[in-house]
Amino acid sequence: MEKEEADFIQEREAKLGYKIKWRTFSTWFGSNRGILREYGVFLCSFSDSLYLEDFERLPTFLGYPINRKNREKYVMYDRIIHSRDIVSIRRVRKSDAEKTIRAKGTIPLSEASGITQVFAKMVTQVELKDGELLYFELISNKEFVNTCKELQNGSI
Repeated sequence: MEKEEADFIQEREAKLGYKIKWRTFSTWFGSNRGILREYGVFLCSFSDSLYLEDFERLPTFLGYPINRKNREKYVMYDRIIHSRDIVSIRRVRKSDAEKTIRAKGTIPLSEASGITQVFAKMVTQVELKDGELLYFELISNKEFVNTCKELQNGSI
């Protein structure tokens, strides 16, 4: 682990008050409460919960930054999700998730069929007890699901 990465993890552990057990990145994130992040989200587990934090990513073209005059000011979004609040985790089409986010829909999407999962861009939908729907474009959905199950069973 490089020093910058180690420092980042150490800062988050100090902030959370717990050792981080598992971590990954989501390259896209959204919530049916009107939050849509087209850039990266750091996601980790600690104790019996998940923590997510987005970070600003400036748009680039061929590796060169693109400066936009009317770009929205970046405001960091972070939150803790308690594993006991997770009702379900499903793979859904990204295009359907985007529609739900924009419409602030309250009905969870159905699991995509096997053939759809092969040909469509997929994201992971996390349904919470309070009705919030979270969407993640994860590097490894299976690893995320296993981590959530272990958090809920108290075995992580």
